[in-house]
Amino acid sequence: MIGDQRTLEQIKVRKIAARLLLVILAVLLMFPEREIWAGKSMSPTFPGKILAPTWGDTIPATGIKGNPPGVDARDAHPTLAVRTKTPLVDSGTIRTGDFYATIVFSVEANRERIIMFLEGSDLYRGGNPSDSRVDPIPLNSSRPAEIIAHQGKRNAGLSNAVVWSGPGDPISGFPTQKTETATYESGQGGHFKQDVSCKIWYRQPVAEKPVGRYIGKIKLTTMITP
Repeated sequence: MIGDQRTLEQIKVRKIAARLLLVILAVLLMFPEREIWAGKSMSPTFPGKILAPTWGDTIPATGIKGNPPGVDARDAHPTLAVRTKTPLVDSGTIRTGDFYATIVFSVEANRERIIMFLEGSDLYRGGNPSDSRVDPIPLNSSRPAEIIAHQGKRNAGLSNAVVWSGPGDPISGFPTQKTETATYESGQGGHFKQDVSCKIWYRQPVAEKPVGRYIGKIKLTTMITP
């Protein structure tokens, strides 16, 4: 009888572990994206994109009835939500030289530790990356981006600067560059619920660039560990 009870508890633990793995995989497959634009315009005429998926279940701190001994319900059901604060960011009127855009996301998780990285595209006139008549304003991958947790810090005493490591995944047809991954820890005690600012640099090399609205895409990928 005792052996049967232990076997049943082991099966329950395996099921919870499998459920946890599925939640983590869902996090890896769905991310928010943000449009930014540079150029002279009083009001954008494009809608931008907002994706705010939420994963996991809301679990009471007291646990779930029938939960196997030694398994914390909050650990078995991680939650992670990422939202854009605004769908569009105006980086101003640009002539020549380096400039940056700061994009703010809201990140919520029932974990203190979050892993994050950025993907960003060049800025294309009219938001059309397939139009070869006008060269895009390139993302300046020689200057590190910054990921700043407003109520947390990067682990191991590292700075908020993250270097660009190579090509990323396209965002809605926009080719991207990707940063290194960085681990951040909340100072809020038991959870991570705060704004995260992302600063990305671009370089406008020529003054003869045609006037217009130059649009790019930014994506913040966030992950949690079991």
